Amino acid sequence: MIGFTVEVPDLDHFNGCFFINASAEFGDRDNAIHQACAEHKAGISALIRKHVDELSLPDGIIVEITNLVVLLKEGSISLAHVQGNLDAALEAKQYWRVFYKTVLLISKLEGGCGKGVAN
Repeated sequence: MIGFTVEVPDLDHFNGCFFINASAEFGDRDNAIHQACAEHKAGISALIRKHVDELSLPDGIIVEITNLVVLLKEGSISLAHVQGNLDAALEAKQYWRVFYKTVLLISKLEGGCGKGVAN
């Protein structure tokens, strides 16, 4: 995750997530634009899942961890746009680090294994 800036050269001024905004404008779930936005978000979730699969995590929590990371990402975008918290992604990254270290520690104490902390 990276921190947000007010200006993104390719996108001009930051106005939140293009896909969230577009899906809100075309709110009918049967609308092709809404469906394309949902497919994009599903693709991002799949990409995050791929990276979560590479972590050494206890069995049975991969889906939950993927969902947590997706929520941290989506929440960071919303906080940056709605509340102007341009450090939201950096804060989410710190929360993730604390959470991940805790999961690894608990796993080790319970006899599981873990391999280092994600950056």
